[in-house]
Amino acid sequence: MQRKFQYILMGAGLTLFVILGALTFLLSPAQASHSSDVTANEPITNTKVTLNEERPSTTSTTSTTTNTTVALNEQLPLAAAPEEKANSSGLSTPENPETDVTKILEQIRILVEKNEANLFGKPGWLYEKHEYYSPLKYVSNTGDIYGIPVTELYGTDTVTNEEWYEIDAQGYFQQKVGHMTDANGTIRNQWATTNGQFIALSLVGVTEHAIRPADTINKPPLGSDFPAYLEMVQSEKQTSITAWYDADQYVVVITKVNDEPKMNIVGEFVQGKQTKYQFNLETGAIQLFEVTYQTANGEWIILERSLLLEQSVVENLPPEAMQALNEASTLTEEN
Repeated sequence: MQRKFQYILMGAGLTLFVILGALTFLLSPAQASHSSDVTANEPITNTKVTLNEERPSTTSTTSTTTNTTVALNEQLPLAAAPEEKANSSGLSTPENPETDVTKILEQIRILVEKNEANLFGKPGWLYEKHEYYSPLKYVSNTGDIYGIPVTELYGTDTVTNEEWYEIDAQGYFQQKVGHMTDANGTIRNQWATTNGQFIALSLVGVTEHAIRPADTINKPPLGSDFPAYLEMVQSEKQTSITAWYDADQYVVVITKVNDEPKMNIVGEFVQGKQTKYQFNLETGAIQLFEVTYQTANGEWIILERSLLLEQSVVENLPPEAMQALNEASTLTEEN
């Protein structure tokens, strides 16, 4: 995924992470994410996409990641104009959400700054672990990516993504490395950014796109560009933004309704899409990023979900990540 807040053909977008329309290199989950490097959660695929919507980059507490389809007997609601009455605590609720984007942006900026303050301040490796779910049929409508079966690259619909960003005291990074593991803990894909190049190690020798130029300076996808994304989409036709407090979470939902149903890559007619971000009020982290769409018959289907399992700054890389980074560095020197 390139950056969590970029337009993606899929119309999907935390979107991530949205979504899987113009999949590019392997995994990176989203997850609100959000780096300008191609996210490693997504391999480059020959998938045909017909939904021309946007997908933010991806990041992502408590939500099951299984093949979930929820049937609804109502059409996707468009922005409302709910009476903005807060509950007795003065906070917005799911029943009475906040619809003033200015107020939503103010709360998001506070949370993003809190998260960065908790993590930045000294050099180290920013470590993030996500549980990532996306039905494989949406990853590739041909069943393979560059001739490699998608089941071989991903294993199952639910995988675990781990990434390490080498950051300075201000939070900028020039190197990162990550991998995706299946339910058995087997590493399925590995990727890295080093020496100014992004390398999808699992695709080296398979496609010339496995190694490409990467931004040399960037910040990890912690949501710093999310406010700008919201400001961009709020003026789009048939789009609404709502937010509310739910226990220890601040939930932001972007809803878009199509003028008429559009067919996606697997032949389903899509009426609309919702992208949800859940911020942890204590840490400021984007705890959950989820993209769902509603079919023309009223069913809600999860297209992508990234759940944050761990986020911290560590001093050293684990052996398998160090080995992958060294391999990537060697490949960049040879090219």
